[in-house]
Amino acid sequence: MIEKPGRNSPCPCGSNRKYKQCCLGREAEMAARCHEAALAQLAQGHPEVAVPALRQALALDGKMVRAHNNLGIALGQVGLLDEAEAAYRDALRLDGRYTPAHHNLGELLQRRGRQEEARRCFERVLQIDPALNRSRINLGNIRLRSGQFAEAVEDGREALRLEPESAEASMVCAGGLAATGDIAAALELWPESGESDLPTYQRCALLGARFMNSGLLEPARQCLEAALREEPGDVMTGHLLAALRGDNPEQAADGYVRQLFDAGAATFDFELVSKLGYAIPREMVEALCAFAGAPAQPWSVLDLGCGTGLVGMEIARHSRSLVGIDIAPKMIECARSRKVYTDLRCADLIKGLSGDHSQDARYDVVTAADVFVYVGKLDGIIPEIRSLLNVGGMLAFSVEAMQDAADTGAEDYRLGIWGRYAHSADYLQRLAIQHGFAVVSLRKTRIRFESGAPVAGWLTLWQAR
Repeated sequence: MIEKPGRNSPCPCGSNRKYKQCCLGREAEMAARCHEAALAQLAQGHPEVAVPALRQALALDGKMVRAHNNLGIALGQVGLLDEAEAAYRDALRLDGRYTPAHHNLGELLQRRGRQEEARRCFERVLQIDPALNRSRINLGNIRLRSGQFAEAVEDGREALRLEPESAEASMVCAGGLAATGDIAAALELWPESGESDLPTYQRCALLGARFMNSGLLEPARQCLEAALREEPGDVMTGHLLAALRGDNPEQAADGYVRQLFDAGAATFDFELVSKLGYAIPREMVEALCAFAGAPAQPWSVLDLGCGTGLVGMEIARHSRSLVGIDIAPKMIECARSRKVYTDLRCADLIKGLSGDHSQDARYDVVTAADVFVYVGKLDGIIPEIRSLLNVGGMLAFSVEAMQDAADTGAEDYRLGIWGRYAHSADYLQRLAIQHGFAVVSLRKTRIRFESGAPVAGWLTLWQAR
């Protein structure tokens, strides 16, 4: 709780006057003003400004339940999660039936991975007010993740009774039904625009992918298995299902990678950079320049898996030639529109590399930003890259990082549940030594965010010997 100021203390309203000469006796009025100002800042997307205003309000009137709750919201938005949790609990100590604080505390605990505590918060909300549907949907999602599928179905159905058009309620109910094998009923609950006319296997696959993106793995597995029974040769479904089952193939099928990136080409930059916080291209070029310095002569660069050209945009000013290779035709089109590449080729990695052995095909730099996340075994690719690099040339790439070897059985690589591979540091270092590279740096970094959580990776720089 925030203590009330002394008579001779600076007034918490910010006037720079003593408390006794300013707001003493007018605490409720001034606290309300500070609170309203803070709410305006929150509404405008400025939680960092709202936090001190809310603290001022509570210093004047520490019994403002709403202010404690809103302080929790603002603190959560600026990442001060311990303080946010304390603010919600302060609100509940003042009023144990204040449902917004119970709900917000539940969502914060979910964010922190404390699912059982979060469940109790949402159950308490519904005991006080059964019509608060947001808490019911959150409770249903927790039950889906904990294997309480029948209960999740009931939560979803009740939420749909209250809000028949709620897509989130449909997802909860459909998830419970799919997890118990009732795929047909799950599909009936998810007739999104345009999808009802698709073949059943595609609808199953799309619903399975949505469950995966929401972290609902058992419903996802059931839907993907149903899709693969209908269409055994579908490479997208096959790869995602392999990831969910814990299989570990040497690489993703070419068809999977091509379809994945062609489908997302139009919104790729927004999704990856704006929504997932992707900054690897910039970090990669910064690492190259930090090691090599400004090149006396601009580099000859090969950008593997160039995608829409994010690396190209960063490295073009240091390059005399810039060649991009990507397996997805629509990504190549996006890269071409940037007008920074001297040559663009649509090919898979091995064919693109093995077909680039003319006398002039020697590069100073090869980049591969998040390309090897779709290749587990790199033993065939690394020597091909080395054969194209000049002595002293550099290979810069990023991969997702495996957990400690004790947790992974000392594997070199592992296909994760999101359909991407992670690699061990030991494996990368062995590859470098075996194929004529010196490891300049192997730095842990954040590759992106996934479902709100950071994904750890290796940003790697090797030099050809």
